[in-house]
Amino acid sequence: MPMPVKLNLSNKDNIKRFININMNTNCEIDVVNGRISIDGKSIVGLMSLDLMKPVDVFIIGDSDEINEVKSLYEKNNLTC
Repeated sequence: MPMPVKLNLSNKDNIKRFININMNTNCEIDVVNGRISIDGKSIVGLMSLDLMKPVDVFIIGDSDEINEVKSLYEKNNLTC
């Protein structure tokens, strides 16, 4: 099982950057908040979560793509 990345999506700019990164990758992105898991490419799904607390993000795909997505999260100041 992949290791989660803890992200801060507590404001709309972070959510926009997160969605834009996710839409440009072939990786599967799962956002987990408590017992709820949603598709990280779904703005509607994200808005249904309590985003005031950091969320766990699981990136599933090729290791090079996973590292690229993680790097983009860091460059966009999304990581906790």
